[in-house]
Amino acid sequence: MNNKQLTVLAFGIVAIGLIVYFTPRYKITQIDKENFIITEQTSTLYKRSKGKECLHWDKILLYSGIAAMICCLGVFSSREKK
Repeated sequence: MNNKQLTVLAFGIVAIGLIVYFTPRYKITQIDKENFIITEQTSTLYKRSKGKECLHWDKILLYSGIAAMICCLGVFSSREKK
């Protein structure tokens, strides 16, 4: 790999890390067996809510997949042509 490809790969890894870090979390509070409340991190009630904190893995995988494809295209296009 040349320096351009390594730079593109580093930017891709940083982008995926930032996507995971900045994706809003949510909490699930179980009321009874069939009822529960989902509180987003962007809500004002998030700090007061109790429950397990979770990540939106569907959003993370979608945006990370897009970043990975762009990174792959960048690595492929920055290769040395003979």
